[in-house]
Amino acid sequence: LSEGRWYKNDPYIEDYGSQIYIFKIAYGDLNGDGNRDAAIVWVENDYKAQGFFYEVVIVLNDNGQAKHVATKFIDNKPGIEKFYIKNGSVCIQVVMHDGDDHGCCPTHRKLLKYTIKDSTVVEERINLGTIEEGYISPGG
Repeated sequence: LSEGRWYKNDPYIEDYGSQIYIFKIAYGDLNGDGNRDAAIVWVENDYKAQGFFYEVVIVLNDNGQAKHVATKFIDNKPGIEKFYIKNGSVCIQVVMHDGDDHGCCPTHRKLLKYTIKDSTVVEERINLGTIEEGYISPGG
């Protein structure tokens, strides 16, 4: 990434490429060592597939050095409502796709929690209900 973005043209397909850009960053202690760790939500946009693939990247502060721990897929075109670190967990309140939702309009509100346990990232998805109209997602 350079200035929060990465872009690459496909050498085999004309007018085709993809980019990754940082959407949000949260800071807090994720492993109880007192250091300021980070969680990043980034978006990969594939121009031909018209996808906006959101992922959370978890990075620990290992004595001043960034240490990548995990990258977890969230959804294609979700609605990120809240993103924060609390009590050692990365928390994302999101409206995402489930079941028969159309690509443009996710309807399922969830709280995604990512916690480091024994050097492994444990993911928990808590259902917060549905929204009736559907969230119009970016690019949707």
